[in-house]
Amino acid sequence: MGGRTLDGLAADNPALVEYFFGDGGQRLARWMVTFLQALLAVQAHTLQRVTVPDLEVVTSEQVGELIQLARLLRGEEIRTTWTQITLTRGASSQTPADPEFGVLATNQIQVNLAGRQILLDDVQRRVVYHSARPADPHELASAQPGDTIHLVPGSSAEATMAVVPIGDQAD
Repeated sequence: MGGRTLDGLAADNPALVEYFFGDGGQRLARWMVTFLQALLAVQAHTLQRVTVPDLEVVTSEQVGELIQLARLLRGEEIRTTWTQITLTRGASSQTPADPEFGVLATNQIQVNLAGRQILLDDVQRRVVYHSARPADPHELASAQPGDTIHLVPGSSAEATMAVVPIGDQAD
């Protein structure tokens, strides 16, 4: 896990040391088990070799994303909020008649582990944006296939994320 000593860590952030070691290291052990389980969940969905990265290189955001992805891979749905999305208009897309509409988006899942990109082979992320509207109604009305469309929340900023097998568009 790198060359930093506990003394160096304590000098940088004594509150962090107290948080992880104040209970005899039990909190750190639970965190490490959760992190390792998340790595195993990712490994089950890729042919690439997943290794434990240097924890001094992994950011807290990457760890959080990895743990959230593991929850999704175990079948959980996660409700979240969103501020904007950018989509590419498809060839068969029709302009919605209503000013607000739901959006179903799927994409490949790629994990960044300390700068190493790991692509999941057999699943994709599905996000349902419950209420969306165009950021610029003219942009949506004039968009041609392949054009970029910017959407913002409508009456609700809620979205539901799940992981589904590749090719599964059913709800």
